[in-house]
Order: sequence, then structure tokens, then C-alpha cells
Amino acid sequence: METSLEHKSSEIKKAWAIAEKRQFCKQSCTKISQGLDRLDPRSGDRAIWELLQNARDLAIKDAFGNREAHIKITLTNEEFIFAHKGMPFTHDTFGSLVKQVSSQTKENEDAVGQYGTGFLTTHAFGRQLFVSGSLDMEEQVPGKYVSIDKFNIDRTFDSITEFVDKMAGQLLKIDDLADAPKISECKEWTVFSYQLATADNAKEKAKLALETAMTMMPYVMTINGAIGDITLSNEIEGKSVQFTKESLADENGLKVMGIHIQENEHVALKKVYYLQSDSREDIIILPLRDAHTAESLEGIAKLFVFFPLLGTEDFGMDFIFHSQRFYPVEERNGIWLPVENGNVRSKFQSNVNVLNEMTDMLFGYLEQHVGEISNWVAISTLKFETVRNKEDVTNDFFLDFKKKWVNFLQQLPIIPSQIERTSACSGIKVFSSHIVEALELQHRDYFDAVYNVASLVYPLPDKSEILAWSHILDGWYADKDAAFLNCEKLAEGVENEKNGITLQVLHQFDMFIKDNAPDVLNTYALIPNREGELKKRSQIYDAKDIPFWLYDIAKTLIPNDTSSFLDTHFADIGDFTAYSRNDLSKSINDTLVRLRKEYLDKNRCYEEGVQCTLAKLSMVFRNEAPQSVRATAMSLICEHLDESYEVAVLSPIDSDERDIAQLPFKHLAENMLLEISTASATWVSEHKDYVHDLHQALHTWNEYFDRNNPDKEGLATRYGAYPNSYLTPCRASELKQGEGIPDDLFGLYQAVFNKDLKESLIHEDYYSFWSFPVLQAKDVAKEIEDKLAEEKFENDIILDIIRNIDDVEWSSYFPRIAEKKAELFMKQVDADCKDGIFQLMKIDNPHKLNMLADLAVNNDFEEIIRRGKEALMKEKMAEVDFEYKKRLGQYVEDYIQKILALQLGDQLEGNHIRVENEQYGHDLVIWLNDEPIYFIEVKSRWSTNQSIKMTPLQLQTSVENKTSYALCCVDMTGIDHRIIEIDDYLPVEETINRTKVLTNIGELNEGIYNALRRGSADEIHIDDDYRCIIPQKVIDTNKVDFNELIQCITNIITKQNR
Repeated sequence: METSLEHKSSEIKKAWAIAEKRQFCKQSCTKISQGLDRLDPRSGDRAIWELLQNARDLAIKDAFGNREAHIKITLTNEEFIFAHKGMPFTHDTFGSLVKQVSSQTKENEDAVGQYGTGFLTTHAFGRQLFVSGSLDMEEQVPGKYVSIDKFNIDRTFDSITEFVDKMAGQLLKIDDLADAPKISECKEWTVFSYQLATADNAKEKAKLALETAMTMMPYVMTINGAIGDITLSNEIEGKSVQFTKESLADENGLKVMGIHIQENEHVALKKVYYLQSDSREDIIILPLRDAHTAESLEGIAKLFVFFPLLGTEDFGMDFIFHSQRFYPVEERNGIWLPVENGNVRSKFQSNVNVLNEMTDMLFGYLEQHVGEISNWVAISTLKFETVRNKEDVTNDFFLDFKKKWVNFLQQLPIIPSQIERTSACSGIKVFSSHIVEALELQHRDYFDAVYNVASLVYPLPDKSEILAWSHILDGWYADKDAAFLNCEKLAEGVENEKNGITLQVLHQFDMFIKDNAPDVLNTYALIPNREGELKKRSQIYDAKDIPFWLYDIAKTLIPNDTSSFLDTHFADIGDFTAYSRNDLSKSINDTLVRLRKEYLDKNRCYEEGVQCTLAKLSMVFRNEAPQSVRATAMSLICEHLDESYEVAVLSPIDSDERDIAQLPFKHLAENMLLEISTASATWVSEHKDYVHDLHQALHTWNEYFDRNNPDKEGLATRYGAYPNSYLTPCRASELKQGEGIPDDLFGLYQAVFNKDLKESLIHEDYYSFWSFPVLQAKDVAKEIEDKLAEEKFENDIILDIIRNIDDVEWSSYFPRIAEKKAELFMKQVDADCKDGIFQLMKIDNPHKLNMLADLAVNNDFEEIIRRGKEALMKEKMAEVDFEYKKRLGQYVEDYIQKILALQLGDQLEGNHIRVENEQYGHDLVIWLNDEPIYFIEVKSRWSTNQSIKMTPLQLQTSVENKTSYALCCVDMTGIDHRIIEIDDYLPVEETINRTKVLTNIGELNEGIYNALRRGSADEIHIDDDYRCIIPQKVIDTNKVDFNELIQCITNIITKQNR
């Protein structure tokens, strides 16, 4: 009975204990239930860091007081297992784990083993977990432990009552551990095994959490010195990654933590570069791949309090800020920032101060090392939320903080441009968000074109980075006007700086503008014409029906029109107004109407370029083998213009299409006829075949001459292009067709009318090209006779008519003159001339009379008579000279014989002396016994203006025989020439008195003779055609009389006879 009461008493106590536990647990269960309801998709990510935080806090200190946690996380198909080496549970910490409350108030940073409300997030991996490890008996049984083996913490329930019962039972089981066996060894690993099946999507959350942890682990290990190594294993995917670390030497002014990452058999080293404050409370991790190359920390939390504050991935800057001084919000997704709640003012104010201090520390480093870091584009994005926060004071904080970052970054030369790295405030340009969005989402194919166009006008970042920098600067600046290029600015740049833009690039650019800012095409000249000149859309026409060869012809004539022809490669830019062939024809015709007024109507031929264009237009036909006046004429005109005759075929598009060549050919034909009409007879003669063939080609053309309407003016009558008999161009109305007109009548017409009748007669080759009036001989003769009658037959030309009047035909030409020929003949003879006429009539030699008649009409009649008389006189003088020299020779011979006979007497016998006439360097030679002993040259002077000249041979002979050579100068001036004309001669004795003798002429000539002989055949010298002039003064100075010459000769003979 007593035993039964004791048992009953034990049950009562247990029931009371359970009731007490239940009452105590109800509040915790309600709070846990609410916490479980708040779990979100990111709770799994936070859960790992909660587990790591507890593992770090429970790490056992070594002999130096340093903690180093060793952690393993394993995911299987059934469990998420977290294991770590560290301190065992105490009754307090183990109970706190079950109740999910902090084991003790966190009064300092060294508090450990806290399983507060943050630990609830671990239930994202399972509502039920098994805990294994050791329970430290503490003061109750020092040095002893109780083994904990898969202690079940169950958060699965359908009601709070059920949950309270389960928690109370779990707490009682902890109390029951006091009765468990005690051991001396503590388990090395504490293990939390979460049952994946007990939570929704737990396996997927665990996978994602592991992946996230693998990404962030190098930074977590860098910040948390107490974490020594971590192994993350995904047995589902067969992936295992181990992280260990070591401190490395500083690089580029930065501390370096080396994180060794071993994945299966592969080991890699990731270096984490960071700055640390002197207090070691603050760490800034820089986004660097190596000490000099930046890489983005995209997806990584930017604020840490030892562990990432999930939700700060887009806090603003691309650097990780960790500070023990930060006050995180309860959800650990950020830190306290300015809000209206005054209760947390000290917290957010402290956080703001810490942020500014750390930012200044970072700026100091970056400013010093900016040039040593590349790839700034990866880390320069600023994502501060400045408009989405609930409170204005928070927005204001972000605005100020962002401004601080922008003001700093924009000064740094971190943007690689086409020349060098530059800063954002240096004037560099980027694309507007509108352009960036279009290029990234829809028109990536246009990127190269847009960039190339912009780079020709503006300084830009490198091509590979411009879109990124456009995003970056768009996030920096609220004012989008200064640095940002929109479509309008790009278009303005193209319009002003079009050089260097290829058509291919321009087309891509225009397509981009068309799709994104079509109105710009109307405002700026962006569309090229066929010459590459840029036009606005309203200034351009689609001339697709005008082939390029026709465009090339027409552009010289109508440049204003053709300059608006769209480059056909740009037809897809938009809808353009069509420009038809009829439009082209009309413009050409309008231009020709204007040109006619300036040229053809003023009798001016078109410029050479216009002629060439008209020729090319005139060769445009509708088929390849045209047979027409135009085709025939154009082959001639092209040859004349030195242009190739090449038919261009333009097949009509429709029946309304006009012949584009019609008016150009008419103008060209007129131009060619005008050219002929203004040309000289010489030119026409040189182009005789062309002129004739052109008229022949045109004469059947109605525009040239309409035979059905001969009174209608045509090209044949408009221009004086018909050659007359002399090939001088004349108007058709000025010409007649001569028929059977003898040459004598032409001469009479010229004499009577003082004009050439042939000038008014069409050339015989052109008779058939127009209806020329016929002019016959009788018509010409009648016109002449009428004119003479009008002058009362007083014109001496009547004598020419009378000369031929006996001819029957001539008497029929001039009937009135034939009837009165004798009377009219004598009427023409002047009274002073009648004696001469009678003298001529006495000449009975017809030949002599005809010769005189021929001379009489010669224009040089008087000159012929004068020169004839002079020639006859010279001939007479030469005869007198010759006869004189002959007589002088005989005289000299007789005179010498006579003197020698007196001086020598009988001594002269046996000596034979003779004087002979010669013409070889002298006129007379004195011979003694067949040997020449003296030479005499005789020169006559018939007028005072004559000089004495010696031939080269005479000069030579005089010098070679200077002691036996004399020059006799006979002065014949003043002698009556009539003596010569009647072949009479002066006596020798009289001429001797007129003779001056130079016996020393050889000595006088010696100097000039020797000078002339100087110089070899290879040197400059004088030839044998010269004449030696003996001035009258020399003759007068050296003369002797003739008797002295005789004495000199006789002395020579006497001397030789001794």
C-alpha cells in the first residue's frame, strides 16, 4: 500500500512537472510558430550563416586564446547535416536550443552558444532535426560528460497544444540526461541532422544555400578569423568543396587572405584583398581578381557583421564593408539607417559614421592606386536606393551617400577611352538609356554602327565597355544632358562630321534611328543621296526607276534634282516620295527651256559639258537597234564630239512614259547647226563630210524641214548652216541654186556689184536638202545688164562684155550691149588714152598684143616693167665690162711691147709677151715666155652707192701673188647709159683716166686672209662664200695711176731679161 502511494506520488510530481513545463513552453512555442510562419525563400541562405555563427562562437580556444572552428556541411537525399568541432552543450544551451531562446543575454562579443530566434531559419532544412554531441555536466560533475545521440527536436505540429506537449517532453528528456551514464571524453563533433522531408522544398533550399555558401565562403573566412576550415558536400550531385586559408604577404598596399579551394581533386587559390582599420574592427574587401584587376561582387552581400547581411547585395557600392561596430536590424538583412524612430537614432547615427569612416579609408587607397587597377567598369556601378524607401530621411541618406561616391569616382581616370584612361568629368560621352536599351534588347546588330558613328564625333569609352559605362553613369547622374548621347545628338554629330563614315555603317545607323527615333530623320541630314551627300528625309526622293547610268548622265544637267536621289541601299530606311522617269524628263525639259534662252536664242552654242550630256541623253533608245533620224545623226555627232556612240536602252515601264531623249536631241541638233552657222569656211572645209552628212541625216526630219508645210520654220531655216559655193555657212533663205552659170559671168557680177555671186549660191552637194530657188545664167546676165544700164553704160567692165559679144550666147545674155557695142566701146576710152590705144592698134603681131594685154591687167604691171629694165641694164653693163677688159688687155699688151722696145731694143728678141683674159682669181694675166708674171683684176663702179668687192678666190690669189697682183678700179659713174643701151663703148684711153690702181692690194688683203684661214675643220670657222669689200677710202689712200702699173710690169720683165 505504501509502495503504491509512493508510485502514485511520483506520477503526481511528474504530472506537475509536465504542467509546469507546458506552462513555461507555451510562450516559446507561440513565438517559434510565428517565426516558422515567417520563413521565406532566402531563409535557407541565412540558416547556414546562423549555423556557422554558432559554430564559430563555440570554437574551442587554443593555448594562445585563439579560436579555430572546423566545420562540415553535408547534403544527402534525406538530410542536411551540419557538424562542427567545438564546446559541448550545457544544460542551459541545450535547453535554449529546444526553446529557441538565447541562452544568455549578449553582454559582450565573446558570448557563445546562443540559439536565439535567428536559429529558427535553420528549420528551412527540416522541422525535425537530430542532435548528436556531448552534454557538459559542469560544476555538478566536473570533467564528466553525457553522450547525446540523435536527440530529436521536433517542430512538426498541427496545433500549439500539440507543439507545447512536444516541447515539454523534449525538455523533460534533457532533464533525464542527468541520470544518464557519465563519461570522461567529450565528443569531437557536434552534429545537427535536419530531416529534409519534414519541411516544404527543403532539399531545393538546401541546394541553393550550399551554392550561395560556396560563393561567399572566401569572404566569410577572411572576415572570421575563428573559422579555420569548412567542407561543403553535396552528395546528391557528387560535389565536395573544402575551404582552408592562410594569410599571405601584402600586395599593392592591400592585405591578402589566401583561400585554398579544393573541389574533388582540383585545388585552386583565391586571393581576397582587403583593407583593415587599425582597430581591426573594420574590414573592406575590394572586388579584385588579382591585385591589379577588378571583378564584380555581383550577388554578394555588401554589408557584413562577421557574416553576410542577406539583402544588402545591392546596397550601393561594389565593395564589402564589415564592421563589428555595425548595428544590424533584427532580420539581419541590413543595418540601421536614418529613420524617424528616435529609439534607434543612436544605432543609425553610429552606422552612418562607420560607413563614412570606412568609405574615406577606401577612397584614400583608391585615389592613390587608381592607375594600378584595371577593369573598373566591373565595379563602378552604384545602386543606392534613393526613392523606394518608406521614409524620406532614409532616401536623403542614400542621396547624400551616393553623391559622395559619385563625386569621388567621377574624378578618377577609370574609363578606358579611345586614347587613354580618363575620368567621367573629362567630357567623355556615353549613350542614353534609351539607346542602350534599344541596343541591348532589340538592335544589337546595330551596335557597331552606332558606336563607330558616335566615336567620330565624340570622345567615348572603349567599344567593349561603352554600354556598361552608359549604365554606370546613368546610375550616377540625375541630369542626363551633359554626358549622355541621345539619338538627336548622334544625328547632329553625323550631320556636322560626316567624313569617315562608310555607307555600310551609315545605313546601319540610319536603320537604328528609324526604329528608335524616326522623327530625327526629318530634323537632321542623315540619309545619303547617290553621291553620298547627306539629306533630310523630306529632301530625298526614291528614284529607283532611274538607273544609275541615266542618273550619271542627267546629274550634270539637273544637279538640283539628282542631288535628291536616294542612295538605293537606303531604300529600307523608310517610305520616300517616288521620283519617276516622267519627273526626270520634265525636269530635263524645263532646264533646256531655260538654257535655250541663255544660249541658242542668243546664237550661243552650249558649253562642252552640256553638249556631252545632250549627246548621251540623245543616245537613249527604247530598243537595242534603233532605226531613225536620231540614231543616224547621233553616230555623226558623237564622232564629231569625240564621244563614243553607245546606245543606251531604257525600256518603258508603262505606256504613259515619255521619250526622255526627244527634246535633248532637238536641242543638240540645233546646237550642232548653230555651231556650223557660226563657223568659218575653213572650218567647214575641214569638216566637210561631217557637215554634209549631218544635213543629209536630218533633212527628212520634220523638225528640220517640214515638206508638207514649207512655210513653217524649221531648223533648216532657223540657222545659217548651209555652206555656199565657198563653204561659208549661210541661211537657206540667203542662198540660191546656181545652174549653168559660166565663170565669166561670175567675174562680171563681181565687177559690177562689187560682191561675189558665188557667196549667195548653195554648194552643189546640198541641192537636195531644201527647196532652193534656181538661178540661171540669163538671170545673172540680165541683172548685170540692168545694173549697167542703170549706170548708163559708163562702167568700163562693158569692154569685157564687148570682147565676148560676138559669141552668140553672150549676145543673147546682153542684147542691149550687143546692139551698141561699137558706140559703147569708144565711149569707154579716155581722151588721154586714145593715142596709146591707136599705137596698140598699129601692132600687127597678135602674140605681142596679147602679151601686152595680159600685162596691162596684171596688178604688178609697173613693177614688172621696172625690174625688166633694170635686169636688161645689168646685162648691158656686164657686156660693157667684158668688152672693156678685152680691149684693156690688148691695150696693155701693146703698151708694154712699145715701152720694152724702147728700153731693151734688140734684147727683146726671143721673148714672147702676151696678155690673156681669165676668170679664175683675176681678169688679166701677163705671160712672159709661157710663164705668168703678173695678175690684174679689173672692177667697174657704175654708181656712187656701189662698193668694190673681191671674191674669196680673188682674195687668195692677191695674197699669194702680192708682188705681182694689182687691182684696177674703173669709175664709170657719170657715163650716159644710153651709150650702153645702143651697144656703144668708150675708148680705152678715156677709161684709163678713170682707173685707180692698187699694186699693193695683196699686202692690204693679207691680214684678213690669214684671219679667215684660222681654225680647223673641227672648230668654228668661215666658209668660202664670203666677199671682201674694198672701201673707197682705202682705194683713194693707196691708188697709183695706170702708167705706174705699166712701169711696174715692165720692170719685172726687164729684170727677168737680164
